Amino acid sequence: MKYFNTIFILILSFIILSCAKKDSSSSSSTTEVEGTWITSCTVDSDNDSHLYKIVVTGTDVVETDEVHSDTNCSTDAWKW
Repeated sequence: MKYFNTIFILILSFIILSCAKKDSSSSSSTTEVEGTWITSCTVDSDNDSHLYKIVVTGTDVVETDEVHSDTNCSTDAWKW
């Protein structure tokens, strides 16, 4: 259950990115979906608080899991 949110976000990201309609007549590299998505502060079974963030820029996707030592995600513990 500890990694459920991470796995869910990865699967959701994969679905969103693989469902994009490919336009073979366009030579542009624009992206249909660009932006930043951040979850609310969630507490796991180990009492670690997490903020999951996905950033889509062009064809690049970066997922970040920020772990915090308090329940309102204001004190950073580590990031990966």
